[in-house]
Amino acid sequence: MQYTDGVNEAFDPSGNEQFGLDRLRRVVEAASPAGCRAVIDTVKASIARWTADAPPFDDETLLVLSREGVADATTRMLPAAPAAAQSKDVARETLAHARRSGEALTLPANLDALAAIGEWISGRPD
Repeated sequence: MQYTDGVNEAFDPSGNEQFGLDRLRRVVEAASPAGCRAVIDTVKASIARWTADAPPFDDETLLVLSREGVADATTRMLPAAPAAAQSKDVARETLAHARRSGEALTLPANLDALAAIGEWISGRPD
């Protein structure tokens, strides 16, 4: 899940307390077994309750990705490599392996390592 700071920095009606990262984590963990749509809907509803439906103070944007339907798949961590070119090659190789095997991936928040993710996502029919 990726989000803008308006999500975790949403204030309660008194303006004294933010929604916060711990609360956001708990909401996401509780909703995640039901899938992406449930995470988005639950986070939005939780923020609306927290703010008493006040208009957003800042933008509130969520991006939630998952790959469903891979039963008993092992998870492979896409490694971070020191050099950008090497990192892109590692990313492409790991994504190619995932395509062939149907294996689930855990991707680090490393822009160099994620260079090929657009290609991989566009190849997913669902």
